[in-house]
Amino acid sequence: MIKRYLVLLALLVSLNGCMPVDSLNPLYSDSDLISDEALIGQWVPVDQSQKQIIFQFEKAKGPSYILQVSEKNKNEKLFYVVRLVAIGKNRFLDVSPEDVHVVSLDNSLKALQSKSGKNLEHPLFHLGLGSYLELAGSTQNEATLRPAHWFFRFRFDGKKFSLDGTDDEKFIQAMESNKFRIDTGFEKGREVLITASTKDLQKFVMEHLDDDSFFTQHVPEMERMPAR
Repeated sequence: MIKRYLVLLALLVSLNGCMPVDSLNPLYSDSDLISDEALIGQWVPVDQSQKQIIFQFEKAKGPSYILQVSEKNKNEKLFYVVRLVAIGKNRFLDVSPEDVHVVSLDNSLKALQSKSGKNLEHPLFHLGLGSYLELAGSTQNEATLRPAHWFFRFRFDGKKFSLDGTDDEKFIQAMESNKFRIDTGFEKGREVLITASTKDLQKFVMEHLDDDSFFTQHVPEMERMPAR
């Protein structure tokens, strides 16, 4: 199951295996969410030499979608919650796994820390790919499962769309060279979690929208699946 999850996650991100940057908070507030009925349906890569994956968008409750990702002629499927975000004239997808995936709890859980080494306001524990456990309450006796948010720049003309995603390794390199300034938590193994607020996230994304330093991974252009 884990191997299949990794394969399909790679397909969703960039078709080349790069892992996205996790964010604890979404890129949107309610006023930033929009809907586009033209997105509903099945989509495949324009370039036939690319792996034949299928994105299927379905309308969900409120201004959100369920994205089903699968490989052609294979049974494995993964599901994501997707929200279409408008910041000015720019469009983005905020994507989260629909289900929490716990990869391994072989070792004792260690709370994430900020870059400065100080503990975060609420202790956070990484459970697996895109999944976190947050302890809260006055005595930290309340636990909440938090799915990560992944961000994609979204270009869509109604017939074709393209996605620009993130790569956690390149993001960490930029953080270590002080190219990026944004609140994060680091964990052993060079994994990173952005902990910035939605307001700060939007500011950061717009500052780096056109310099190709944050949205470094480019998913091949997708088109609507031809009718059979």
